[in-house]
Amino acid sequence: MQQRTLAALFFLFAFGASASAQPADVRDVRPVVMLLMDSSASMNFEDESRDMPDCSGMSPERNRWAHTLEALTGTWGTNFACSVEERSGAAWCSGAPDCSSPVPFVTHPGTTGQAPDGVLDSYASRVKFGLMTFDSIMSVVNTGTSVDRGMLEMSLWTSSVETRSNGADGGYSFGSPQELTFPGCGSPRMVNLGSANESAAGGALISVGSDAASDFTSINTNIQDTLLAARPYGGTPTAALLSDFEAYLDSHPDVAPIRVAAGAGDAYASCRPRYAILFTDGASNMDFRDPRIGCGTGGTTCPYDRLEETATRLCAYNGSRCTGDLAGLYVIGYDVDSSAAAELNLLADAGGTCADPSGNCAYLIDSSAVADPTAAIREVFARILDGAAPGTTTRTAPALAATGVSSSIQGQIQLNSGFRLPENDGEPWSGVLERRRFICDGLDLQEQPVEAVDRFHDILDARGTARRILTVVPNNVSNAGGHLVGDNVGLPSMSPASTGSGRGNRGGGNKGNKGQGGSQCRGTTGGGSGGGGGGRGGGRGGGGGGGGGGGGGGGGGGGGASTSTGADEEGLTLEAFSQGNANISRQLLGVSTAAERSAVIDFVVGDSSTRPHRLGDIYHSSPVVLGPPDLSLADESYNEFRQDPEVANRPRVMFVGANDGMLHAFAVEDTTITQGEHNGETYTAGEELWAFIPPIMLPRLDSSRTAHQFMVDGTPLLQDVFFRKTPGQIHAAGDEEGYHSILIFGLRGGGNAYLALDVTDPLEPEFLWQVSADTMGATYGTPAVAQVLVRVNGTLEERAIALLPGGAGNDLATTSCGGVAVPMEDGYMSKPIGCPSRGVGRPPVNEGTLNARENQRCWDETGRTISFVDPATGELVTLFDDDVFNAPMVGGVSFFPGEPGTVSTRAFMTDQDGVIWRFDVSNPDITEWTALPFHDMFHDRTATEGQPAFEAPILSADPEGGVVVIQGTGNTDDLEALRDNRVVSLTETLEYDTAGNLQNVGARLNWEITSEISEQVTGRMELFDGTVYFSTFRSSTSATDSCEFGYSRIWGVDYIESDGTNENGTPAPVAAILDDAGTEVMSLPPMSNQLVMGVAIAQQPSCTIFDDVTVNDPYIGSRAYTQAAASSPGGFRLVAQVSGDGVAAEGGTVAEFSRELPTPASVTRIQGWAGNVRD
Repeated sequence: MQQRTLAALFFLFAFGASASAQPADVRDVRPVVMLLMDSSASMNFEDESRDMPDCSGMSPERNRWAHTLEALTGTWGTNFACSVEERSGAAWCSGAPDCSSPVPFVTHPGTTGQAPDGVLDSYASRVKFGLMTFDSIMSVVNTGTSVDRGMLEMSLWTSSVETRSNGADGGYSFGSPQELTFPGCGSPRMVNLGSANESAAGGALISVGSDAASDFTSINTNIQDTLLAARPYGGTPTAALLSDFEAYLDSHPDVAPIRVAAGAGDAYASCRPRYAILFTDGASNMDFRDPRIGCGTGGTTCPYDRLEETATRLCAYNGSRCTGDLAGLYVIGYDVDSSAAAELNLLADAGGTCADPSGNCAYLIDSSAVADPTAAIREVFARILDGAAPGTTTRTAPALAATGVSSSIQGQIQLNSGFRLPENDGEPWSGVLERRRFICDGLDLQEQPVEAVDRFHDILDARGTARRILTVVPNNVSNAGGHLVGDNVGLPSMSPASTGSGRGNRGGGNKGNKGQGGSQCRGTTGGGSGGGGGGRGGGRGGGGGGGGGGGGGGGGGGGGASTSTGADEEGLTLEAFSQGNANISRQLLGVSTAAERSAVIDFVVGDSSTRPHRLGDIYHSSPVVLGPPDLSLADESYNEFRQDPEVANRPRVMFVGANDGMLHAFAVEDTTITQGEHNGETYTAGEELWAFIPPIMLPRLDSSRTAHQFMVDGTPLLQDVFFRKTPGQIHAAGDEEGYHSILIFGLRGGGNAYLALDVTDPLEPEFLWQVSADTMGATYGTPAVAQVLVRVNGTLEERAIALLPGGAGNDLATTSCGGVAVPMEDGYMSKPIGCPSRGVGRPPVNEGTLNARENQRCWDETGRTISFVDPATGELVTLFDDDVFNAPMVGGVSFFPGEPGTVSTRAFMTDQDGVIWRFDVSNPDITEWTALPFHDMFHDRTATEGQPAFEAPILSADPEGGVVVIQGTGNTDDLEALRDNRVVSLTETLEYDTAGNLQNVGARLNWEITSEISEQVTGRMELFDGTVYFSTFRSSTSATDSCEFGYSRIWGVDYIESDGTNENGTPAPVAAILDDAGTEVMSLPPMSNQLVMGVAIAQQPSCTIFDDVTVNDPYIGSRAYTQAAASSPGGFRLVAQVSGDGVAAEGGTVAEFSRELPTPASVTRIQGWAGNVRD
């Protein structure tokens, strides 16, 4: 037995310095589980017999009660001892209800030498346990009548008798006395059986208590103490016990709803799952329906309903789940006979928890058929509790992959992720990684239950071999958070200032705003903001200032770079993060002593007593999967790459970030590599291949030992991209400048850096770079990589480029900044709140809208940057900064076109104020690249009402080839914000002069959705077969019901078509998702108290049956081959992970949403990395 506590949890969001209450789906609304424990005399018997155990000798025998106690409260091991004691004499009969019980009591060691490994220990923080044991005395003892302990005539049931019935003389009865009549009964009788009440000396009722940490800790301890103090005796009044439990649910303040604000009751009563687990070794034998009494016949009355009748009321099963006071009544039978098994099966079925519909609904344990009865009991309790209290929260989207070519099974894999709150005060949060398998059975695709081989987090915990944890160690520890570059391929610099010629990159070359005297906004006092910053002369050493007073961009400085790429250090490679690596110094880890260094490393590796689970929480980082390339492109270089044996035979590997400070790589399926450098190597599904600690995380690892930290919390970008080629050039397989699979990730709330690894060989990753800068904020946006056409030293080349958003910034939150209406350059007046648009100025007023905001929030410089980085070398090629952008650049990035091997010409993303930006990268002269506001999503709102979009926009094309941009907003770090949000579809409009030169870029609003107040888009959107699918969440509050934290909706609308208008006059979209009745609607019914964080499209594989065929050929003789005899087409599913009240798959803990979608008429390819599906 062990006492446990749970610390109060708080969040420090990136958009504010103050602590906030737990988000709705992270609140610890633990389920109630009432333990209905059989404490009858037969629990003293040996297993499979009615004999008393042999307590003599060196190995005393355990009886049924001892096995039960060990399973629930902890094992005694070799410390077990017992004795058989008759219940007679003063020592037994002084106020004890079991006085003179004919069955002896078998003692046990109690807490002496007991390990803290019981079920109650393991689930102390995840479940609100309660306890009820039997009261098997019908009335009271020592009544002076011939019905001592038996039925009393109603006339004899006085208030004095009732007081005694509720005390020791009556077995500490809990419920009310009940009337009993039976054939031949002269007058009604009264009985009070069922559960003991709170005053019992042993086996007392322990109510579930409140949600206070101190309350549930003490209650768990009390339950264990009470069980250890109980002395099983008497009969088995299970029907009465269940009746008393029903009365408890109806009346006890610990479980009753709050009726008035600030009143007593359970604030989560309407949504808290409530379960009961009945553990018994026999049938109910005190319900008076025995033929010797026969109540209920001939018009007589039974005091208690049949077991299944009460269970039916408690569950109120609707065909799929319980809808009554209980979410489920589980039943465990231990060494029961066949008649008892039949009764318990009926009870479990009525309670909505049938374990095996084709067999036993109850969990039946036969002690003679198991090696360790204690372990068998514990396993069944754990299985039940894992389903009743999964404890997993998810804020991520699932990853999808087909089974590999090396697999003998056709199918699909879905990878779900999430996290669990800690079980003990001070322990770290833990991650959950589950694999769902969909396997072909003939022509049918069958969902498989989540089994032990699918729980990757458990596999990591059970790992017995050393983990491979990698990091990069700078030569100067102070550079750990800086710009670091690996041993790169040494490509020529793309930077336009790399020659040190003094020609500066103008950062977009934008003209500054005219002077606007009186404004206190940066860059407008006494003159306009400067133009684009200077170029990076020779890389890091360049940079001229912006022009003042409305002038243009200044020129670049000369040379003076610290390295050839402008990085703080170059030539760095991966090395082990381990005790034996002296480079992992205490200075690098930010600790003072060698002992602290050792403690930090042990904690991170998972070899620490304070870290029960090795995988840290996966909060926002959605997993991505790398496998052999399966696209067939017209690019011959790509085809050479995908046919390379090293690439074509690489295993499927999942990458995901966690808040243990690492990016993890897991094998997705069992794999044996048959070609290439790794020929003969075998990997098992769920095996962690390696983990990578970003250098910027190294000094922060120590802090994660004492408090939850956001660390590697961004979703990785995984993409195949070539580094360099001239137009038309074909790279051979393995060419350093050819195709590589690269992984780029930000840290989201974990820090201000992006990192890149080369995972072309996922078993041997290579460090590419870490980019960080003081002007970067928390790197929320998912970066993007594309091929662009650039001129390098006079030669036209196709090069890879990575676009890195600047990250989250700080709202200065001052009404004096722009507090006076002032004239703007375009003739508009600034509004009285916020700052006039700086940088390149006010967003355009697009077709379909009537306005755009002149003012926006007042942001500092943090995050108002975009960095273009060479993914091969880590060189910072060019930078747009706060002289261009009005707000921090937090959104994800999408290039167009974005497929591998194509040359991109523009990119789109959204800033923290809800303005979509367009980047033109079509000019081979990088100094001519531009960044301009494309659309103000909050065009009809005031300066401070804009909201961010963290996800990348969806890009597609309309039937005429125009670029379509689809974006939705929502600050998912603040689910309770009382703001409306937007979803828009825009088509890019291009105007050319008579000579064919582009003169103007604009946008046409196809449609717009304005959300309800406090509703926002959550997570990734998907475009499939002309329909945009996305999820939203709306928060809500109630003074008497804390359950109502909100609801999610799944939406589906046509990606460009509109139908009608909104209240603000903008076009509204066409409904395109089918409800259960087959009607097209804009959104499905609300999913109450469920949080959906983005959706994904799963393309199910075709299932094929093969036949062996023998053909006789007159020329070459007979030959045998295999041919497809039949095939079923694969379908499509809309899938999502669900937090809150969602339902997990069998054996799983991550709840899911899944819905079949109509199969499109044309062949469809899913572009998972682009977040959309194109025909």
